[in-house]
Amino acid sequence: EEHLKILKEYGYTAITPKQLYEAYYMKKSLPKNPILITFDDGYYDNYTRGYPLLKKYNMQGTIFIIGENIKETSNVSSVGGLDRLSWENIYAMKSHVTVQSHTYASHIKGISPKGKSIGVMATRLKVNNKWETDQEYLARMEYDIRKMEDDIKSKVGYGSYIFSYPYGQFSYTTKQVLEQAKIPLAVTIKPGIASKNSTAYEVPRIIVN
Repeated sequence: EEHLKILKEYGYTAITPKQLYEAYYMKKSLPKNPILITFDDGYYDNYTRGYPLLKKYNMQGTIFIIGENIKETSNVSSVGGLDRLSWENIYAMKSHVTVQSHTYASHIKGISPKGKSIGVMATRLKVNNKWETDQEYLARMEYDIRKMEDDIKSKVGYGSYIFSYPYGQFSYTTKQVLEQAKIPLAVTIKPGIASKNSTAYEVPRIIVN
């Protein structure tokens, strides 16, 4: 709440992903001091704590959800840890929250051909003791991203204007798949302020711990 109070005090206006897209690609104007308030992963407290504050200060928020974790009505995570949002929660927040893609089931890490632990969207993986070909890697990502887009569109009636890379990690192929899926922007976890000159698939963010 302290953060939202300060943003209001200093004249910031929280915008939606659609507004950011229209400013970037259609040269539409944004309000003075625009800011995109983002939440990654889709935790239940985005609904119980974040949403009431967004309403109180009449600000917009964007939640990047992991599709396989979102159930119809249950708030209990299927993968353990903190509880996740349900579609029921998402419907209830529609006046002040836009949901966007954080992959369907690829917010996990694997081992790259160079032996490094890395997000599975950013590398080929070993399957049945055999490394994926470039085409198999491409097909895996295409399935995941399109599955998430289909779910979002069928549930809330719009797709993703902006994508959030798990762990902020990506490859040239990742960006290629996003472009083919007609997702026009993507955010990283690289610190910085976005501008009209930001690379479309490498938009920086300011992380708030």
